Amino acid sequence: MDMAHVASHGKLLLQRLHEQREMDFLCDITIMVRDVEFRAHRNILAAFSKYFSSQAEKGQEITTLDPEKVSRYALEKLLEFIYTGQMNLSRYVCEALMTVQTS
Repeated sequence: MDMAHVASHGKLLLQRLHEQREMDFLCDITIMVRDVEFRAHRNILAAFSKYFSSQAEKGQEITTLDPEKVSRYALEKLLEFIYTGQMNLSRYVCEALMTVQTS
């Protein structure tokens, strides 16, 4: 087995899942913050987050987040990280994500 292919497998998988999310292909959960909808894959979110895992177990197709606890911007950045493994760590992003973590 060629290890170069194995090493790139995860990166390729993330890239394809990110592309699918951008096209709303096979997305099966909607996350609402105020009046903004974010579409995603329930299994990807559940693998990354205990909160989303519990929502998946309940069969939730739409999850509404409290905008006092999670901003649209923070959720956008969190989804970006989940699907790409990359994040711009500006101070504002860190502060926004801390609110998500403690919610």
